[in-house]
Amino acid sequence: MIKSENISIPLVIAGVLILGSFVPIIQIAMLHGNGTLMYVMDLLVDNISESTLNYVNLYFGILCVIAFFFSKRLGYKILWAIFSTFFLHGFIVFLELDFTNGGDTSPYFLGFIIAGVLSSLPLLVAGYVKERKEAST
Repeated sequence: MIKSENISIPLVIAGVLILGSFVPIIQIAMLHGNGTLMYVMDLLVDNISESTLNYVNLYFGILCVIAFFFSKRLGYKILWAIFSTFFLHGFIVFLELDFTNGGDTSPYFLGFIIAGVLSSLPLLVAGYVKERKEAST
């Protein structure tokens, strides 16, 4: 049984991303927003490679997972969970594009399912650790 929102928020996000992988409207919208953010970062920093620029997503994603772990109010937990999923999902998909030479996965939804699971996994671990920490006190 799920005791609190520390675990239920990451599970809901993972479920939405996994079920939405078959009609990836949410994922494509997130990637367009992430591409816009990467374009702005490219304008701010001259002569930066695309693979190096992708690690900005990882950095922001880790910061958002840490903020999710330390947040107390439900609204902030949801906000940081959405932001961390946004950044980590973009990092994983763009990393996959580098490995698959343009993202040619068959079937098409397999990459989105893997990215959905991997992007929500750090949130789930942080929520579980927080749940155990609150249970021990």
